[in-house]
Amino acid sequence: MKKFVCETCGSSSLIKQDGLYMCKYCRTKYSVEEAKKLFVEVTVNHDEEVKELFYAAQRKLETKNWDEAHDIFKRILSFCPNDWQAVFYTEVTKTLMGGRSSLPQNASSLSKAIKEALHILQSETADKELDDKVATINELIVNLCSLYYTDTKKTEKHFTFDSVDAQKARTQIYTACIDLCYYYGDVLHSFFGDRYRDMVVNAWKQGVTFQSNSMIKECQLGTASDYEAKIQKYEPTWSFKNNGKKEVRKSDSITGVFSIIAIIAIIYSFFKLPVSSALVATVFIIIALLALLSHLSAFVNIVAVLAILVSLTKLPTGGGFIVAILIAVVWYFISKYLKKKESESAIDI
Repeated sequence: MKKFVCETCGSSSLIKQDGLYMCKYCRTKYSVEEAKKLFVEVTVNHDEEVKELFYAAQRKLETKNWDEAHDIFKRILSFCPNDWQAVFYTEVTKTLMGGRSSLPQNASSLSKAIKEALHILQSETADKELDDKVATINELIVNLCSLYYTDTKKTEKHFTFDSVDAQKARTQIYTACIDLCYYYGDVLHSFFGDRYRDMVVNAWKQGVTFQSNSMIKECQLGTASDYEAKIQKYEPTWSFKNNGKKEVRKSDSITGVFSIIAIIAIIYSFFKLPVSSALVATVFIIIALLALLSHLSAFVNIVAVLAILVSLTKLPTGGGFIVAILIAVVWYFISKYLKKKESESAIDI
Protein backbone atom coordinates (compact mmCIF):
# COMPACT_ATOMS: atom_id res chain seq x y z
CA MET A 1 0.00 0.00 0.00
CA LYS A 2 1.09 3.62 -0.58
CA LYS A 3 1.46 6.17 2.16
CA PHE A 4 2.28 9.93 2.19
CA VAL A 5 5.50 10.86 3.99
CA CYS A 6 6.33 14.52 4.60
CA GLU A 7 9.92 15.23 3.57
CA THR A 8 10.28 17.77 6.39
CA CYS A 9 8.90 16.00 9.48
CA GLY A 10 8.04 12.50 8.28
CA SER A 11 4.35 12.84 9.15
CA SER A 12 1.75 10.94 7.14
CA SER A 13 -1.10 13.41 7.73
CA LEU A 14 -1.90 15.52 4.69
CA ILE A 15 -4.65 18.13 4.19
CA LYS A 16 -5.68 20.18 1.18
CA GLN A 17 -5.76 23.98 1.45
CA ASP A 18 -6.05 26.70 -1.23
CA GLY A 19 -5.31 24.24 -4.04
CA LEU A 20 -2.17 22.95 -2.34
CA TYR A 21 -1.42 19.99 -0.09
CA MET A 22 -0.10 20.81 3.39
CA CYS A 23 1.41 18.69 6.12
CA LYS A 24 -0.92 18.82 9.11
CA TYR A 25 1.94 19.02 11.61
CA CYS A 26 4.81 21.08 10.20
CA ARG A 27 2.57 23.08 7.77
CA THR A 28 4.90 22.50 4.82
CA LYS A 29 3.01 23.05 1.56
CA TYR A 30 3.29 20.98 -1.62
CA SER A 31 1.92 21.30 -5.11
CA VAL A 32 -0.12 18.42 -6.53
CA GLU A 33 2.87 17.10 -8.46
CA GLU A 34 5.19 17.43 -5.47
CA ALA A 35 2.69 15.65 -3.19
CA LYS A 36 2.40 12.72 -5.63
CA LYS A 37 6.13 12.13 -5.39
CA LEU A 38 5.92 11.86 -1.62
CA PHE A 39 3.61 8.83 -1.66
CA VAL A 40 5.80 5.80 -1.02
CA GLU A 41 5.09 2.04 -0.88
CA VAL A 42 5.00 0.70 2.66
CA THR A 43 4.63 -2.83 3.97
CA VAL A 44 2.24 -3.45 6.83
CA ASN A 45 3.14 -6.41 9.02
CA HIS A 46 0.13 -8.30 10.35
CA ASP A 47 2.06 -11.26 11.73
CA GLU A 48 1.21 -10.61 15.37
CA GLU A 49 -2.42 -9.91 14.62
CA VAL A 50 -2.72 -13.08 12.51
CA LYS A 51 -1.09 -15.11 15.29
CA GLU A 52 -3.66 -13.79 17.78
CA LEU A 53 -6.48 -14.45 15.32
CA PHE A 54 -5.41 -18.08 14.86
CA TYR A 55 -5.34 -18.52 18.63
CA ALA A 56 -8.83 -17.02 18.95
CA ALA A 57 -10.14 -19.13 16.06
CA GLN A 58 -8.84 -22.31 17.69
CA ARG A 59 -10.69 -21.50 20.89
CA LYS A 60 -13.91 -20.94 18.93
CA LEU A 61 -13.47 -24.30 17.20
CA GLU A 62 -12.95 -26.04 20.53
CA THR A 63 -16.19 -24.54 21.90
CA LYS A 64 -18.01 -25.23 18.59
CA ASN A 65 -18.83 -21.56 18.15
CA TRP A 66 -18.97 -21.90 14.37
CA ASP A 67 -20.30 -18.39 13.64
CA GLU A 68 -17.49 -16.54 15.38
CA ALA A 69 -14.87 -19.01 14.15
CA HIS A 70 -16.07 -18.37 10.59
CA ASP A 71 -15.72 -14.58 10.99
CA ILE A 72 -12.22 -14.95 12.40
CA PHE A 73 -11.05 -17.28 9.62
CA LYS A 74 -12.49 -14.89 7.03
CA ARG A 75 -10.34 -12.13 8.52
CA ILE A 76 -7.26 -14.37 8.53
CA LEU A 77 -7.97 -15.20 4.89
CA SER A 78 -7.93 -11.49 4.00
CA PHE A 79 -4.39 -11.28 5.38
CA CYS A 80 -3.20 -14.74 4.29
CA PRO A 81 -5.02 -15.83 1.11
CA ASN A 82 -2.60 -18.76 0.66
CA ASP A 83 -2.89 -20.22 4.15
CA TRP A 84 -4.41 -23.71 3.99
CA GLN A 85 -6.15 -23.43 7.36
CA ALA A 86 -7.76 -20.10 6.47
CA VAL A 87 -8.95 -21.47 3.12
CA PHE A 88 -10.23 -24.75 4.54
CA TYR A 89 -11.76 -23.65 7.83
CA THR A 90 -13.54 -20.63 6.35
CA GLU A 91 -15.69 -23.01 4.30
CA VAL A 92 -15.94 -25.77 6.91
CA THR A 93 -17.24 -23.37 9.59
CA LYS A 94 -19.63 -21.84 7.07
CA THR A 95 -21.09 -25.30 6.43
CA LEU A 96 -21.24 -26.20 10.13
CA MET A 97 -22.98 -23.00 11.16
CA GLY A 98 -25.57 -23.53 8.42
CA GLY A 99 -26.34 -27.09 9.51
CA ARG A 100 -27.02 -30.11 7.34
CA SER A 101 -29.76 -28.35 5.38
CA SER A 102 -27.15 -25.91 4.02
CA LEU A 103 -24.80 -28.65 2.78
CA PRO A 104 -26.25 -28.92 -0.76
CA GLN A 105 -25.72 -25.18 -1.28
CA ASN A 106 -22.27 -25.17 0.33
CA ALA A 107 -20.98 -28.41 -1.20
CA SER A 108 -19.46 -26.74 -4.26
CA SER A 109 -17.55 -24.06 -2.33
CA LEU A 110 -16.48 -26.60 0.29
CA SER A 111 -15.15 -28.90 -2.45
CA LYS A 112 -13.14 -26.02 -3.95
CA ALA A 113 -11.73 -25.19 -0.51
CA ILE A 114 -10.65 -28.81 0.00
CA LYS A 115 -8.89 -28.83 -3.36
CA GLU A 116 -7.20 -25.47 -2.75
CA ALA A 117 -6.09 -26.42 0.77
CA LEU A 118 -4.60 -29.71 -0.43
CA HIS A 119 -2.86 -27.92 -3.31
CA ILE A 120 -1.30 -25.43 -0.86
CA LEU A 121 -0.16 -28.27 1.39
CA GLN A 122 1.33 -30.15 -1.56
CA SER A 123 3.35 -27.18 -2.77
CA GLU A 124 4.31 -25.39 0.45
CA THR A 125 4.35 -27.85 3.38
CA ALA A 126 7.49 -29.55 4.60
CA ASP A 127 7.26 -33.31 4.22
CA LYS A 128 7.51 -34.05 7.94
CA GLU A 129 4.51 -31.78 8.68
CA LEU A 130 2.34 -32.93 5.78
CA ASP A 131 0.87 -36.10 7.30
CA ASP A 132 -0.63 -34.39 10.34
CA LYS A 133 -2.17 -31.59 8.29
CA VAL A 134 -3.71 -33.93 5.73
CA ALA A 135 -5.00 -36.09 8.60
CA THR A 136 -6.75 -33.02 10.04
CA ILE A 137 -8.56 -32.36 6.76
CA ASN A 138 -9.41 -36.04 6.41
CA GLU A 139 -10.91 -36.34 9.88
CA LEU A 140 -13.07 -33.24 9.48
CA ILE A 141 -14.45 -34.17 6.07
CA VAL A 142 -15.16 -37.78 7.00
CA ASN A 143 -16.86 -36.77 10.27
CA LEU A 144 -18.80 -33.93 8.65
CA CYS A 145 -20.23 -36.25 5.98
CA SER A 146 -21.01 -38.96 8.55
CA LEU A 147 -22.69 -36.48 10.89
CA TYR A 148 -24.95 -34.95 8.26
CA TYR A 149 -25.76 -38.27 6.61
CA THR A 150 -26.64 -39.93 9.93
CA ASP A 151 -28.71 -36.95 11.09
CA THR A 152 -30.62 -36.93 7.82
CA LYS A 153 -31.16 -40.69 7.95
CA LYS A 154 -32.96 -40.27 11.25
CA THR A 155 -35.54 -38.00 9.60
CA GLU A 156 -36.77 -40.89 7.46
CA LYS A 157 -38.72 -42.15 10.45
CA HIS A 158 -41.99 -40.22 10.56
CA PHE A 159 -45.42 -40.89 11.97
CA THR A 160 -47.06 -39.96 8.67
CA PHE A 161 -46.09 -39.70 5.04
CA ASP A 162 -43.28 -37.33 4.09
CA SER A 163 -44.11 -34.40 1.87
CA VAL A 164 -42.51 -34.26 -1.57
CA ASP A 165 -40.41 -31.28 -0.44
CA ALA A 166 -39.10 -33.19 2.59
CA GLN A 167 -38.13 -36.16 0.43
CA LYS A 168 -36.40 -33.86 -2.07
CA ALA A 169 -34.47 -32.03 0.67
CA ARG A 170 -33.32 -35.31 2.19
CA THR A 171 -32.18 -36.64 -1.19
CA GLN A 172 -30.19 -33.45 -1.82
CA ILE A 173 -28.36 -33.83 1.49
CA TYR A 174 -27.61 -37.50 0.81
CA THR A 175 -26.31 -36.64 -2.65
CA ALA A 176 -24.11 -33.85 -1.30
CA CYS A 177 -22.60 -36.18 1.33
CA ILE A 178 -21.93 -38.88 -1.27
CA ASP A 179 -20.41 -36.51 -3.83
CA LEU A 180 -18.24 -34.89 -1.16
CA CYS A 181 -16.82 -38.29 -0.14
CA TYR A 182 -16.11 -39.25 -3.75
CA TYR A 183 -14.66 -35.83 -4.61
CA TYR A 184 -12.42 -35.71 -1.55
CA GLY A 185 -11.04 -39.20 -2.28
CA ASP A 186 -10.45 -38.28 -5.94
CA VAL A 187 -8.67 -35.00 -5.16
CA LEU A 188 -6.53 -36.50 -2.40
CA HIS A 189 -5.45 -39.25 -4.81
CA SER A 190 -4.74 -36.79 -7.63
CA PHE A 191 -2.40 -34.71 -5.46
CA PHE A 192 -0.61 -37.41 -3.50
CA GLY A 193 -1.10 -40.65 -5.41
CA ASP A 194 -0.93 -43.71 -3.14
CA ARG A 195 0.76 -41.89 -0.25
CA TYR A 196 -2.61 -41.62 1.53
CA ARG A 197 -4.14 -44.71 0.00
CA ASP A 198 -6.04 -45.74 3.14
CA MET A 199 -7.67 -42.31 3.44
CA VAL A 200 -8.58 -42.28 -0.25
CA VAL A 201 -10.09 -45.78 -0.19
CA ASN A 202 -11.98 -45.12 3.05
CA ALA A 203 -13.49 -41.94 1.57
CA TRP A 204 -14.67 -43.90 -1.47
CA LYS A 205 -16.03 -46.70 0.75
CA GLN A 206 -17.95 -44.18 2.79
CA GLY A 207 -19.46 -42.71 -0.37
CA VAL A 208 -20.41 -46.16 -1.71
CA THR A 209 -22.00 -47.12 1.64
CA PHE A 210 -24.00 -43.87 1.80
CA GLN A 211 -25.15 -44.23 -1.80
CA SER A 212 -26.15 -47.88 -1.46
CA ASN A 213 -27.99 -47.38 1.83
CA SER A 214 -29.87 -44.32 0.60
CA MET A 215 -30.89 -46.05 -2.66
CA ILE A 216 -29.61 -43.17 -4.83
CA LYS A 217 -28.75 -44.54 -8.27
CA GLU A 218 -26.38 -41.88 -9.54
CA CYS A 219 -24.62 -38.79 -8.21
CA GLN A 220 -22.69 -36.01 -9.87
CA LEU A 221 -19.45 -37.98 -9.90
CA GLY A 222 -20.83 -41.40 -10.81
CA THR A 223 -22.41 -44.50 -9.34
CA ALA A 224 -21.59 -46.75 -6.42
CA SER A 225 -20.44 -49.46 -8.85
CA ASP A 226 -17.98 -46.99 -10.45
CA TYR A 227 -16.34 -46.38 -7.10
CA GLU A 228 -16.48 -50.02 -6.09
CA ALA A 229 -14.33 -50.64 -9.16
CA LYS A 230 -11.85 -47.98 -7.97
CA ILE A 231 -11.73 -49.54 -4.50
CA GLN A 232 -11.18 -53.01 -5.95
CA LYS A 233 -7.96 -51.85 -7.62
CA TYR A 234 -6.55 -51.68 -4.08
CA GLU A 235 -8.78 -54.23 -2.34
CA PRO A 236 -9.93 -56.79 -4.95
CA THR A 237 -12.36 -58.62 -2.65
CA TRP A 238 -14.20 -55.53 -1.37
CA SER A 239 -17.80 -54.88 -2.34
CA PHE A 240 -20.66 -53.18 -0.56
CA LYS A 241 -22.74 -56.35 -0.67
CA ASN A 242 -20.11 -58.39 1.17
CA ASN A 243 -18.29 -55.77 3.23
CA GLY A 244 -20.38 -52.61 3.39
CA LYS A 245 -21.81 -52.13 6.84
CA LYS A 246 -25.46 -51.25 6.54
CA GLU A 247 -26.82 -48.95 9.18
CA VAL A 248 -28.96 -50.86 11.64
CA ARG A 249 -29.91 -48.82 14.66
CA LYS A 250 -30.58 -50.41 18.04
CA SER A 251 -34.24 -49.44 17.69
CA ASP A 252 -34.46 -51.34 14.39
CA SER A 253 -33.18 -54.54 16.01
CA ILE A 254 -35.58 -54.20 18.92
CA THR A 255 -38.42 -53.48 16.49
CA GLY A 256 -37.66 -56.73 14.65
CA VAL A 257 -37.75 -58.75 17.86
CA PHE A 258 -40.98 -57.13 18.99
CA SER A 259 -42.54 -57.69 15.57
CA ILE A 260 -41.99 -61.46 15.84
CA ILE A 261 -43.32 -61.52 19.40
CA ALA A 262 -46.26 -59.36 18.32
CA ILE A 263 -47.31 -61.86 15.66
CA ILE A 264 -47.36 -64.65 18.23
CA ALA A 265 -49.10 -62.44 20.79
CA ILE A 266 -51.83 -61.38 18.34
CA ILE A 267 -52.62 -65.00 17.55
CA TYR A 268 -52.87 -66.01 21.20
CA SER A 269 -54.76 -62.88 22.27
CA PHE A 270 -57.81 -64.10 20.33
CA PHE A 271 -58.03 -67.28 22.42
CA LYS A 272 -59.33 -67.59 25.95
CA LEU A 273 -56.27 -67.07 28.13
CA PRO A 274 -55.70 -66.28 31.79
CA VAL A 275 -55.74 -62.54 32.56
CA SER A 276 -51.99 -62.50 33.22
CA SER A 277 -51.22 -64.08 29.84
CA ALA A 278 -53.59 -61.70 28.07
CA LEU A 279 -51.92 -58.72 29.76
CA VAL A 280 -48.45 -59.85 28.71
CA ALA A 281 -49.60 -60.57 25.16
CA THR A 282 -51.28 -57.19 24.85
CA VAL A 283 -48.27 -55.33 26.24
CA PHE A 284 -46.07 -56.96 23.63
CA ILE A 285 -48.54 -56.17 20.87
CA ILE A 286 -48.77 -52.50 21.76
CA ILE A 287 -45.04 -52.02 22.33
CA ALA A 288 -44.33 -53.68 18.99
CA LEU A 289 -46.84 -51.46 17.23
CA LEU A 290 -45.46 -48.34 18.91
CA ALA A 291 -41.97 -49.33 17.77
CA LEU A 292 -43.27 -49.80 14.24
CA LEU A 293 -45.13 -46.49 14.09
CA SER A 294 -42.03 -44.61 13.00
CA HIS A 295 -41.41 -47.05 10.15
CA LEU A 296 -44.85 -47.49 8.63
CA SER A 297 -47.09 -45.39 6.43
CA ALA A 298 -50.11 -43.53 7.72
CA PHE A 299 -52.41 -46.28 6.45
CA VAL A 300 -50.62 -49.02 8.37
CA ASN A 301 -50.52 -46.79 11.46
CA ILE A 302 -54.31 -46.72 11.43
CA VAL A 303 -54.41 -50.52 11.15
CA ALA A 304 -51.96 -50.73 14.07
CA VAL A 305 -54.19 -48.56 16.27
CA LEU A 306 -57.22 -50.68 15.39
CA ALA A 307 -55.25 -53.83 16.31
CA ILE A 308 -54.47 -52.28 19.70
CA LEU A 309 -58.14 -51.53 20.32
CA VAL A 310 -59.19 -55.04 19.30
CA SER A 311 -56.63 -56.64 21.60
CA LEU A 312 -57.83 -54.50 24.51
CA THR A 313 -61.39 -55.73 24.07
CA LYS A 314 -60.20 -59.25 24.85
CA LEU A 315 -59.27 -58.22 28.39
CA PRO A 316 -61.58 -58.30 31.44
CA THR A 317 -63.16 -55.05 32.61
CA GLY A 318 -60.49 -52.72 33.94
CA GLY A 319 -57.70 -54.62 32.23
CA GLY A 320 -57.17 -51.86 29.69
CA PHE A 321 -56.16 -49.41 32.44
CA ILE A 322 -53.56 -51.84 33.81
CA VAL A 323 -52.23 -52.45 30.30
CA ALA A 324 -51.96 -48.71 29.67
CA ILE A 325 -49.84 -48.27 32.81
CA LEU A 326 -47.62 -51.21 31.91
CA ILE A 327 -47.13 -49.88 28.37
CA ALA A 328 -46.27 -46.38 29.60
CA VAL A 329 -43.67 -47.68 32.06
CA VAL A 330 -42.05 -50.19 29.68
CA TRP A 331 -42.01 -47.82 26.71
CA TYR A 332 -40.54 -45.01 28.84
CA PHE A 333 -37.53 -47.15 29.79
CA ILE A 334 -37.08 -48.45 26.24
CA SER A 335 -37.12 -44.90 24.84
CA LYS A 336 -34.68 -43.75 27.48
CA TYR A 337 -32.35 -46.65 26.65
CA LEU A 338 -32.47 -45.93 22.90
CA LYS A 339 -31.77 -42.22 23.38
CA LYS A 340 -28.79 -43.07 25.57
CA LYS A 341 -27.41 -45.44 22.92
CA GLU A 342 -27.89 -42.85 20.18
CA SER A 343 -26.05 -40.17 22.17
CA GLU A 344 -23.18 -42.59 22.90
CA SER A 345 -22.75 -43.36 19.21
CA ALA A 346 -23.16 -39.76 18.02
CA ILE A 347 -20.41 -38.44 15.77
CA ASP A 348 -18.61 -35.38 17.07
CA ILE A 349 -16.96 -32.63 15.04
